[in-house]
Amino acid sequence: MDEVLLIFGNQLFAPQYLADHKRATVVLVEDRQLCTRYTYHKQKLIFMLTAMRSYAKCLRDAQFSVRYFALDDECDWQAAVAKVASQLGAKKLIHFEVESAHLTASVAGFAESREMALEVLQTPMFLGPVEDFSEHLAVSLGGEGMLNRVLVRAILRTCRVLRYRKKEKSIQTLRDRYIKWLIEDVLVFLQ
Repeated sequence: MDEVLLIFGNQLFAPQYLADHKRATVVLVEDRQLCTRYTYHKQKLIFMLTAMRSYAKCLRDAQFSVRYFALDDECDWQAAVAKVASQLGAKKLIHFEVESAHLTASVAGFAESREMALEVLQTPMFLGPVEDFSEHLAVSLGGEGMLNRVLVRAILRTCRVLRYRKKEKSIQTLRDRYIKWLIEDVLVFLQ
């Protein structure tokens, strides 16, 4: 068991997707940052945490070695993986693709700082690999330069919405303004 398989709260896939890594120790973490990042409804938080706990039990029933860190453990994913890896002498960190580029970079940086090999598994959340979608976007939007311009423009629009958010009293007005900007962007790129 020199492998650690990190599974985030939105990656509770059926055990069949983990079958090739049955020797790995699965790490599940109830991360306080996940629970406080957005203003979730309390019932949604209960649902998410209950789903994670149920998933850990499901994996244990399927003969996986699972290390579960609850909110009371006051532990984020980095500390949890570091603890398990040092206890087991793990040399490899495995995780499924994540949607966030920041989190992807964080996991890669963590593995590199711990001198652990990193394996990224294709997520079953999408129909195909992320690389295929990126290639499709680059071609359909007129090349990589166009894709970068789309991303920059979207970021600028989001910043503008956040700036106006302080001034606007009406959420309806803010939403309408944002939709107008998105339509303008689409029209510009269709020309």
